[in-house]
Amino acid sequence: MSFLKDIGSKAKEAATVVGAKSQDMVEVGKLKMKISGLEGDIKKLKVDIGDLTYDAHVKSEEFSMEEIEKSHADIDCKLEEIEALKESIEKV
Repeated sequence: MSFLKDIGSKAKEAATVVGAKSQDMVEVGKLKMKISGLEGDIKKLKVDIGDLTYDAHVKSEEFSMEEIEKSHADIDCKLEEIEALKESIEKV
């Protein structure tokens, strides 16, 4: 009887560990999805910067540094957020 209790106890412990690991994996997956979304946002901002400069070149106009600096600031914020998310992944 003691043998069966030990097996039952060990099975419960294993299930608890597996459940915790599964939850961790779900959390890591969510964080990675957020990182992927932010990386997509950064790529779009970079394309927008390129479009601004090229359109100004084609029209022989000066481009707005104010718009470009705002995009740079947005990129910097997103990069900081990515780093924070990566740190969260390391903690999990």
